[in-house]
Amino acid sequence: LQFRVPAGTIFGSEVADPASFGLVSCAVAPGFDYHDFELLTQADLLAKYPDQEAVIKRLAYEKLPDF
Repeated sequence: LQFRVPAGTIFGSEVADPASFGLVSCAVAPGFDYHDFELLTQADLLAKYPDQEAVIKRLAYEKLPDF
C-alpha cells in the first residue's frame, strides 16, 4: 500500500490492531534537505489544529526526543 503525500503536509500513522505492526518509510524527490524539515510537538500541533486533539495526543511527541 502506498500513498502520495503532498509537500508541506503533516502526517503520521498507526496500526488498527495493537498486536500487529507496520512498516513506514518516506521517500522524497527532489532530494531531502533538513532545512525544509520540521518535527512538531503536541503543543505545536494543538496550537494550529485544536480540533484534532485526539489524534495529535495519540501520534505526536509531547516532548521531542534527543536524537
